[in-house]
Amino acid sequence: MWGGCEEYLLDSLQIIINKAMRVICNVGKSVKIEDLQQRTGWLSIRQAVMYHSLMDARRVMTTRQPTYLHHKLSGALTEGQRLHNTRHGAQQAAPRLALIQSSWLPRAAAGYRRLPRDLVALPRGVGGRDQAFKGRLRKWVVQNVN
Repeated sequence: MWGGCEEYLLDSLQIIINKAMRVICNVGKSVKIEDLQQRTGWLSIRQAVMYHSLMDARRVMTTRQPTYLHHKLSGALTEGQRLHNTRHGAQQAAPRLALIQSSWLPRAAAGYRRLPRDLVALPRGVGGRDQAFKGRLRKWVVQNVN
């Protein structure tokens, strides 16, 4: 649901979001998208994809539920990118289909690996609320995801 689609669809959705921000702020095309995002408080579509992927990854890692996803995500976080040997003995990244790369698991694992350790180590809030994590994650996403 969050970003597991073709790039051209994400680009089309970003164009629609940009138009909506211009209507809400009542401005023309001369205003930069970054300024519109600050005015509205909205994330770009790719930032929203990363934010929600990382929120889901956090939930899976802290609750260990669902078990299947926890097992897969834990494995993806520890193994990193697999290398395989070519015919001539050189190592290169294992080939991956675009559909597989755009799915949640590789995206969440790659993003989770990039998070600062102090952010990952934040304790889970009372009653499962992660307000501190959400706020800091949002700031990190805005700074690190185009």
